[in-house]
Amino acid sequence: MATGFVAGTITGAFLGHNVGAALWVGCWGLGLGAAVGAAIGSVKISIPIHGDQAKFNENRKKLRSYALNYRYTMVPPAHFTRMQNNVTDTDGNVYHTLALAGQVWMARNLIVTHYRNGETITNIKANGDWRKAAAGATCNYVNDSSVSNNNGNLYNWNAMNDKRGLCPKGWHVPSLSEWSSLVTCLGGESAAGKRLAEAIPAVTGSLSEDPFALPGRFRYANGEYSSAKGLSYQWWSSTPADNLTGKAFYMGNADGGIMFTNTDKQSGLPVRCLRD
Repeated sequence: MATGFVAGTITGAFLGHNVGAALWVGCWGLGLGAAVGAAIGSVKISIPIHGDQAKFNENRKKLRSYALNYRYTMVPPAHFTRMQNNVTDTDGNVYHTLALAGQVWMARNLIVTHYRNGETITNIKANGDWRKAAAGATCNYVNDSSVSNNNGNLYNWNAMNDKRGLCPKGWHVPSLSEWSSLVTCLGGESAAGKRLAEAIPAVTGSLSEDPFALPGRFRYANGEYSSAKGLSYQWWSSTPADNLTGKAFYMGNADGGIMFTNTDKQSGLPVRCLRD
């Protein structure tokens, strides 16, 4: 295994340099090296990179699969860097952006009230109506828009997963694997919680030094809201668990503990977008 890891690190450095900075940067390259190294240590693999673009895209998916499926944390943890680039949603809301080892994230939760094509996402206030909603729905926490401005809107699974698109063009709701990769890049589950709650230095055009995570609030499947004193963070992933539940990324504030939970699709959770 040690031999595999060393060989994989070399492989990862080579691929990180030659495949392109847009694909693997920072811990992505070394993480890929560790993943490929683990495979080399036990299974002989061959993922050639050819000049043909279609073939390259196919092989890139295979490389990404190895990097996501082998969750190694034996690399120096990455950290968030504020970017000067902004992104605007369908309603005209502007979001600052954060770079993390090849990923680009929105710096705050989504507050959009229309799908990407301009159609309105149904806003549901009453608990009973929320509980019975069969289509996409959104709401402000305790029906207070000022809370949403700081913490984001809440969306049920159908709104998050709607084909009309919730995130701006060129962005998407992260999959479970992409959330897992964020944790890996931040040093693994034992370190990521603290890093997600740390202030991120501001840059020109971004006066905020807010952390990636602010204490999150959510709506239960029965329509009731969580306590305003809740000290936890939750976000939807785009990965379903079964017909009734979807995978969500959960972090407890008190101890930074991280879990990937099966959450009722009728629940209302915040959404954080990741660039394609």
